[in-house]
Amino acid sequence: MIADEQDRTVARLRHELGAMDVHAHVDQVDRMLRRVHTRRREQRQHTVQIVAALAVVLIAVAGAFVVSWRPTEPDLATPAAPVLEWPMRGNLIGDIALHERAEALWRGAGEYGPTGPVRTIYAGNRTDRSAAMVVIAMVAPMDGGRSRVAFVTSAVSIHGVADETKLFLRSVTTVEPGQRAVGFIVAKPASGDEELRGGGAWGFALATPGATAIKLRSSTYDVNLEEEQPIEPDGVLWIVGQSGVAAWNSTVEVAALASIPVRLAPALTDPDVDSVTLTTVGQSTKAIGDVRPGDLIVTPEGLVGVVGADGTIDTRLTGLGSVGTTQIARSAVPGDVVDKAGLPAFVATGPGDVLPGNRVVLANGDLVINLGRIAQDRVTVERMVDPNTVTTAMRVRQR
Repeated sequence: MIADEQDRTVARLRHELGAMDVHAHVDQVDRMLRRVHTRRREQRQHTVQIVAALAVVLIAVAGAFVVSWRPTEPDLATPAAPVLEWPMRGNLIGDIALHERAEALWRGAGEYGPTGPVRTIYAGNRTDRSAAMVVIAMVAPMDGGRSRVAFVTSAVSIHGVADETKLFLRSVTTVEPGQRAVGFIVAKPASGDEELRGGGAWGFALATPGATAIKLRSSTYDVNLEEEQPIEPDGVLWIVGQSGVAAWNSTVEVAALASIPVRLAPALTDPDVDSVTLTTVGQSTKAIGDVRPGDLIVTPEGLVGVVGADGTIDTRLTGLGSVGTTQIARSAVPGDVVDKAGLPAFVATGPGDVLPGNRVVLANGDLVINLGRIAQDRVTVERMVDPNTVTTAMRVRQR
């Protein structure tokens, strides 16, 4: 019974009862009317409950719809697929002759060559006047679930079109299981490359399938470059950076619930870089891995130290004159780092201003490594890396 019908019933009962001689107890009619009103309230409450239940169902359905259509991001709960299983990508995947030439070039590279079957995971080109190039990325299996990835490229052109008839092996790297990206950075031009306008580094990164954004980070930028950069539809990030950007000071991070930095490989014409583990016994720190005296131990942020004759890492910032030139990064003001009351201090040996926040670097040709920043007193060098907190690092060696 709906509300209008209930109201009409109550009115009719009152009218009929008023016109009849009712032989009943005086409160019988009131009890009957109270039951009618009670019944109407119960029906109204029932109707509200039904509407509320329907609203909950509709909200749940709508929420499920939104969740089901939310763009998916790779996360650490689901490990990235092995690089060996990545699909072929790039606008040149149909050029079989290009793949065959690139593989033959890699197989003939001696110690850098593969020892098993090879798959192409990317073949494409960049047509841009800042840095045009052709890149073919190939992968071969190794033991322990690792893979070896090679990048065969054309020479770089600043005229918008790269010559894909002339290829050479640009970089080779080892990829760990679950790694979310592979790539390389070229710090200095190789023979045949055209130097970028204004100088600078360039590179390439390929993200795990399904990734939607990637971060390039380099400690050579005085203002941190940490913005997410859009990935091309085929999962590629083309890197064109300022001078000083290199494999030993830059990483990429693929968007995920918790991002893990991925080290980029150096070009075969750049200083050699390899991963090492640091151990500390008492006051001595040593690097476990392929190290030799004179090697630099670094993190992407800066210098940890220099490997000494006995394999111990000298973590002092003083006495680096035999390794390279100490200077202010952007102004190139030369100087020395000396000990002053137990703290490293920068003493300029040439003209120019030394200001708080300036980066102090160790420079040896294209090898530029951060040491620290000038403190507010314009003298003290605040280290970029605390050697006591580092457990994994990179070994950098001039080839």
